[in-house]
Amino acid sequence: MSITPEESSADASIQSADATPVAGTEAHLSLWNAVMVTDPKYSRAFTRTGGFSGTAINATYQVRKATEQFGPIGLGWGYTVLEERFQNGASLGFDSQGSSLGTEIIHIVRIELWYRWGGNTGKLQHFGQTTFVGKTRNGVFTDEEAPKKSLTDAISKCLSLLGFGADVFMGLYDDQKYVDALHDHFTDQQTGTVTVTAAGAAHSGAGQSLSDRYKSYMNRIQSGELKGSPQLHALINSDISLSPMERTTLIAALPLSLTDNSTQNQKNDGNPVESIFI
Repeated sequence: MSITPEESSADASIQSADATPVAGTEAHLSLWNAVMVTDPKYSRAFTRTGGFSGTAINATYQVRKATEQFGPIGLGWGYTVLEERFQNGASLGFDSQGSSLGTEIIHIVRIELWYRWGGNTGKLQHFGQTTFVGKTRNGVFTDEEAPKKSLTDAISKCLSLLGFGADVFMGLYDDQKYVDALHDHFTDQQTGTVTVTAAGAAHSGAGQSLSDRYKSYMNRIQSGELKGSPQLHALINSDISLSPMERTTLIAALPLSLTDNSTQNQKNDGNPVESIFI
């Protein structure tokens, strides 16, 4: 089972990173930054057995975002199933007569996902898995859709390595302020709200993307040029050229080590915070 490119060139090995030099961190992170933000409308909270909880992303939403970046599946990106198997798991226990109920059965699939980006074809592999035969408080069950769920899981995991939905996988959705800012951001996009920056430039919410200001902050944070401090925290929070979502994302990417109360309570003596931009 596979979705493969039409041309044989898509089967060529991915080129070495040294073969095509990439200029700077911004180029390396261009795809990641373009797909890392998740619309909360396509996410949901979940809790699994044992108390594990988190946020799940709608898989069709991820496929749509991949299509936006690479093109239709089968042309700009796709996958090949490399391996599929069923594996026994833990014991399911015994029935009222003392007979064994057998063991859990886990469906496992390994895929290779390919995509076209910057004139090259990239490839990566990951696993997906689903319980095929298991047990709940209602008894033993068989999930006939386990293979489909495992494949969806594998595709989602491959896309996550490229940055799709990275804000969820990096734990940013644990911050309710971040999620609230996202709700506002995507609501503005849908209603076409116009936001006016300090410079007086109007930006339509429809089709809004990450600002150059945000990208400049993020690149300098990721390169280690900007370090966490109360002053930088205040600067980002007061920078009205950033959207609420951008400010929240930057703060989340810049952990502040404020263990000293005297440092945490520093003031600016009434002077404005010095800009980090020329």
